[in-house]
Amino acid sequence: MVRIMIFIDYLNFQLSTIRYYCDILGKPKTPNLDFIIFPRKLTELVPNSRLVKTYLFAPKPDDFLMQDKSLKATYDWINGKLRNLKYFEVIEGEYVSRHVNIKIPKDINNPNTYYKIEKGTDVNMSTWMLTKAFHNAYDLAIMVSGDSDYLPVIKQINNLGKNIIAVGVEGQNINKLRQYVDDNVLLDDVFFKTCLYKSVK
Repeated sequence: MVRIMIFIDYLNFQLSTIRYYCDILGKPKTPNLDFIIFPRKLTELVPNSRLVKTYLFAPKPDDFLMQDKSLKATYDWINGKLRNLKYFEVIEGEYVSRHVNIKIPKDINNPNTYYKIEKGTDVNMSTWMLTKAFHNAYDLAIMVSGDSDYLPVIKQINNLGKNIIAVGVEGQNINKLRQYVDDNVLLDDVFFKTCLYKSVK
């Protein structure tokens, strides 16, 4: 039985899913994924396997960004709903705002006055993937991210004798990862439809 741990770079996954549905499919919104079902469906991609645990790495918006209703709603959902799931852990990074021009006050309603920086997610996810591999907590890691910044940790995990599947979203460029992982998967609308909340038809 192959022991699987899933590591999700939430912001990378979210932005890639939005681009896929908006730019490629031309749909106005992304599907309402059930994060109880989603990890299970990813695990089913590997025969004779069982899911040990899922880790979701998400940045916490700073006080200024919390004024953005959409960002606050996402943060509240992650910390209200997802933190309470069994065999599921949320690891926080930071989402910080910066002035575009220090002379112009940041205005949450004017995106031209600020920009956002994600801090800590890459380091956190790399640390957890490598530590769990070192302690033999899994046989195979499913890494939900197309970010090539993870290449150094992927190489080290391979050196520890563990397998890795890189999971991206259709349309996402994961070419830099392909030669270093054991397999790769691009998720599409067909897959996402198997992971919806039961109330969504």
